[in-house]
Amino acid sequence: MNKKKFKFFSFYEIFSTFFLIIFFFISIYLNQLSYDPRHNGIVYLYADYIRENFLEFPNIYFMYGLLNSYIDYFSLLLIGDKVFSLILSTNTFYFICLFLVYCFSKNFLNNKNSFFLTLILISIHPVIIHAWHSYKSFFFIIIALILIQNKNLIYVFVAGILLSLSGFLYNLNCVMAFIIFLFYVINFYI
Repeated sequence: MNKKKFKFFSFYEIFSTFFLIIFFFISIYLNQLSYDPRHNGIVYLYADYIRENFLEFPNIYFMYGLLNSYIDYFSLLLIGDKVFSLILSTNTFYFICLFLVYCFSKNFLNNKNSFFLTLILISIHPVIIHAWHSYKSFFFIIIALILIQNKNLIYVFVAGILLSLSGFLYNLNCVMAFIIFLFYVINFYI
């Protein structure tokens, strides 16, 4: 009889996930207490513009990127027509990214150091206040780095698409995404 071994989660895996969930709810709570009408209002205004002109080419300049406005539009559609739904979706993107950083770092660090890396990142930036593009582009970049690490040609192609999509979240992300993609291609294939 072959007995299957059940793998238990380590202390650091459980504690890191618990830590991220706690800080997610703290961030949501603190966003209910503070409100920035300028930055969050601009993001809401762009998402509202997409609602009115969904399939038309935009006639205005999107300061935070076209894809960011579409993501914010879908969060308004799915979560509710409030500025808080933009904050909630941005928080979700950010804390999923931190969990993915923890999982990604376990490939080259042990569980303890991966936990401390996550703890350091949370200590640097524990609360999301603005519904900005950078948290969403962080999501696309982390997913692309995880895919590029596999060295499969299809995964590298999908990672290149994700890095190019991060350029649609903000204009300056194009340069950063190109540098990341170029670094990995030179490092792994040349």
